[in-house]
Amino acid sequence: SNVLMNKVVRMNLCVRFADVVTVTSCGDVPYRKRVYILPINNTIEGVTGNLFDVYLTPYFLEAYDL
Repeated sequence: SNVLMNKVVRMNLCVRFADVVTVTSCGDVPYRKRVYILPINNTIEGVTGNLFDVYLTPYFLEAYDL
């Protein structure tokens, strides 16, 4: 009956502290072999290096058996 969201999630969703949020499942969402993840310019200011190797590879290797 309650959803806990930290400040970053609330800001990303444009939700204020007392707003009512409805969460629904998306039923039949098929698995994909390829996804495109594009950074937003203002979120990567000051970040150096290969974003794929540093951030995405560890997540996807741990989350999925590739």
